[in-house]
Amino acid sequence: MNNPSKEQNSLLSLLLKYWKVLTLVLLISIVSSVIFSSPWFITPLYKSTSVLYPSNLIPYSTETETEQMLQFFESNAIRDSIIQIFNLSEHYNIDKDDQFFKYRIYEEFDDHINISRTEYESVQINVLDKDPMMAYEINRAIIDVYNKKVQETQRNKSREVLLIKEDLMNATKLRIDSIFNRLQILSEQYNLVELEVQIKEVYRGFFSSSSTNHQFISQLIKNFEEKGEEFKLLSIELENTAEAYAETVLEYEEAKIDVTKELTYSNEIISPYPPDKKAYPVRWLIVVVVVFSSFFVALLGITAFEQIKKFKLNA
Repeated sequence: MNNPSKEQNSLLSLLLKYWKVLTLVLLISIVSSVIFSSPWFITPLYKSTSVLYPSNLIPYSTETETEQMLQFFESNAIRDSIIQIFNLSEHYNIDKDDQFFKYRIYEEFDDHINISRTEYESVQINVLDKDPMMAYEINRAIIDVYNKKVQETQRNKSREVLLIKEDLMNATKLRIDSIFNRLQILSEQYNLVELEVQIKEVYRGFFSSSSTNHQFISQLIKNFEEKGEEFKLLSIELENTAEAYAETVLEYEEAKIDVTKELTYSNEIISPYPPDKKAYPVRWLIVVVVVFSSFFVALLGITAFEQIKKFKLNA
């Protein structure tokens, strides 16, 4: 069984024996990590952040508003618009004639722009760029293009609804006109107006001993028998169709408003702003990792060297 105290003494003796080598390794690793993490080797990137909640979105299925918002952000329409607006192919030094241009530009886009859902059902946009103003402007443009894209999509849907309501409204109006014309014919040719009132008055006159116009009354009763049912049904249909027409007109007017109304489809909890401090690389972290890694590797190398040395002496 290994003695922990003995191992500690052995490690300490190695540190004391090779302290100059280890100090030199530490100095070299510090200097090299500082140099190689400088802007000469690693381009510093600035991060612009925004956080949004969805609003005024029309649900299409069982997805939440946040999921729907993410679907829009992940669409090629928004991504291609941003690439075109900021000429990102030139900004990222990607040749448009490259046969893998789409793959490379999308890969750079995804490396610099991250859009994700937070635990609070909001959406966070992070944009990294070597130019802090460019990072801010891209973030701002993503939100603006998103709002325009959602508005365009919803307006197209509203136009479809508007056309359907307009067709229904016109068809209902034609039916009203048709019923009204038929009722007018029945009224003019058969003297039918208010059927229930007329029937009561006609039969009262027919059975009245003082009535002198039995022939007219008899003809009117005959008209009731022949056309009364049709007149009654048409009157009921006219009333119902007029109510349906009034509802359709209201829906048509609402659809017209939906086509022209100006809305935003996100609430900015954190608005983007030009960053004043670089987000990448984190130089102190690079230095710490490199120094500790170098020290550990050097210590392993020294330990291995001592073991080989002992093995040769024993041999």
